Amino acid sequence: MAGTFLGVTLVAIFTQVLVLFSIDPFLVQVVLGLLILWAVGVNRLREVRAQKQSKAFAG
Repeated sequence: MAGTFLGVTLVAIFTQVLVLFSIDPFLVQVVLGLLILWAVGVNRLREVRAQKQSKAFAG
């Protein structure tokens, strides 16, 4: 739950910074989409590594 709160807070801050710099709203959405895809990718990579480690200990 703390991770979700941190993620939402970072996305909100990032959005506000882009708006303050007068970045095109379409580009803001693209950047946020890429940020979310990156976060999902990092999470998936962590899960795969954790599975590999658990198999190594069990096997």
